[in-house]
Amino acid sequence: MMRNRKLSTIEKGKYHMKIRLEEKYTDPVTGGGNERWIKEKYQENCLLRMNHYAVMTIHIKNFRGYLLRYGKNASEEILKEFYDVTEGLLHENEWLSRIYSDHFVILLQRESKEALVQFIYDADWAGCQYPDPRTHLKIFYSFGVYMIDTPDDDFYTALNKAELARTMCSHVHLRNTSYDFYNSSTLKRYLQDCEIEEKAAEAVEKGRFIPYLQPKVRLSDEKIVGAEVLLRWFDENGKLIPLKDYLPVLDRNGYIRNVDLYIFETMCRKLQECRDAGIPVVPLSFNISKSYYNDDNLFTDYMEVFDQYEVPESWIQFELMESISFDDSARMMRLIPGFKRRGFVCMLDDFGSGYSSFQVISSLQLDGLKIDRQFFTKAFNPQDCAITETIIQIAKTLHMETIAEGVEQKEYIDFLKHAGCDMVQGFYYYKPMPVDDFFHLLASQNEF
Repeated sequence: MMRNRKLSTIEKGKYHMKIRLEEKYTDPVTGGGNERWIKEKYQENCLLRMNHYAVMTIHIKNFRGYLLRYGKNASEEILKEFYDVTEGLLHENEWLSRIYSDHFVILLQRESKEALVQFIYDADWAGCQYPDPRTHLKIFYSFGVYMIDTPDDDFYTALNKAELARTMCSHVHLRNTSYDFYNSSTLKRYLQDCEIEEKAAEAVEKGRFIPYLQPKVRLSDEKIVGAEVLLRWFDENGKLIPLKDYLPVLDRNGYIRNVDLYIFETMCRKLQECRDAGIPVVPLSFNISKSYYNDDNLFTDYMEVFDQYEVPESWIQFELMESISFDDSARMMRLIPGFKRRGFVCMLDDFGSGYSSFQVISSLQLDGLKIDRQFFTKAFNPQDCAITETIIQIAKTLHMETIAEGVEQKEYIDFLKHAGCDMVQGFYYYKPMPVDDFFHLLASQNEF
């Protein structure tokens, strides 16, 4: 009896040890392996037989939206669905693990870059097949891939390289599935981006980001009736830094949020100074950057700044890029009413550069359209003006103002007047100028 009890105790201990060991390597959400498990798989397999192995990181885009909308339990069901479907795409000696939240890692053994891309396409297509009605609008992913090329990379080095490729992808913030591969230039671009971000933080602190204003001219009487606030960055020597050198970086890493709010507050302060001094003012329009548009705190952030100043809502307008309305009209339909309830005008910027339909635009209840500069950059051709004239007429039917951007030729000015366009913003009348120069110009206009 004593021997049997002792054996029973040993067996019981082994059983509990096995359970603890399984828990040590198991993700509680998916039931699959966890970070510790896939790390060991990497060390046991990828480094010893690194030929054709790749580390792939995956995030579910806007997963926070699912979490906020459906709650923790339902969101974990979506993670489990993703895990089950994706695991079904794996070959022998390939492994999938959830590291945390919606962050997954796959160790893939494929013979070529093309085969890895095909896996991404297959996983993306599988996302369309989920039976869950909560995902009927389709799940989008961001992928990063590092094709292991050295045995010196430990698990986390390889993981970081894949993550760099994912986050540095130019489409990572768009509402579609995106992917990129790590290569020798990825780290270089990342370090350059970090340097730009550091300099941008210093520029905000030292006031080197400067708002410039480009007048909007009413065509019926050629009076200045508004202006768009544009961003300019001057280095410590007063030299203008080209927009293309930093805007994509700040948009990609999200720091543009800080710059946008800094410029917005700078101009709100200026408008209050004008009001207090009795200086003439026209409405100023502000661009909402695409990456900031995806931030759930956007409306609250802008209102917290605006409410610090005694400025009429009618002096502030917001411009949203056309590509935003096409990519996520549902989010736009939630955002725009908030601004309009507060009394702000909302315009669609760069209309004609993308794929927005008038059906979407009508449902958004926008106040105006800015017709993209691409319609006015070529030599004047009456036949090319038919589309522009149609846009203007449909906008009028929808009770929306029209503004033509980037106009430099008199022939286009004459055409736009004839077509009934309301305003023009372009070099034909004025280039962007410093804030004080603009208000001096506006004051001189009002003297006549």
